[in-house]
Amino acid sequence: MATSTHRHRRLGIALATLAVLTTAIVFAGTLAASPASAQVTVDDFEVADHDKTVTDDVTGVGVETTLAFNHAVPDATSRIVELHVGPSESDLESVAFARERSPAGDDAGQVTLSGDLTDHAAWSASDFDPATAATVEREVAVQATLTIERENGDAVTRTVTDTATITLTDGTELDATLGGDGAFTVETA
Repeated sequence: MATSTHRHRRLGIALATLAVLTTAIVFAGTLAASPASAQVTVDDFEVADHDKTVTDDVTGVGVETTLAFNHAVPDATSRIVELHVGPSESDLESVAFARERSPAGDDAGQVTLSGDLTDHAAWSASDFDPATAATVEREVAVQATLTIERENGDAVTRTVTDTATITLTDGTELDATLGGDGAFTVETA
């Protein structure tokens, strides 16, 4: 009986050891399979309202941005910064982008992007062109997107959006003058 108890004890120790090893292997495999931590910071993004008096036909409306980025993304293969515009946040189209292949995983910098609002399918230059002595006001959503593509196919994306108002007033002055002199002529029979 001492031998049987001794065997059961050895079997119990072996099973406990096997359970601990299996747990350790599963835990280590989970750590290895987890994607490396990725950090991308998003700062404030503000597009100022714009008021302008125009004296000629509007042929385009440009938007210019200077975008600061900061990321710590291991295994980065590409950094894409895109500029989107539209009449609302639900109707945006890309008007400009900058792409850098093989960026450093930890990187910070700036990129300047500009585009024309009339590149959006919903707008033409005439949508911003005020009638004579009138005013046109348009709400414009502007969005910047930073995407860091990674070797494993997982991308890290951050987005900032702001809405601004563009007010264009036709500067034509409507002025009419009329003057001169007049006289009466009286006719008799």
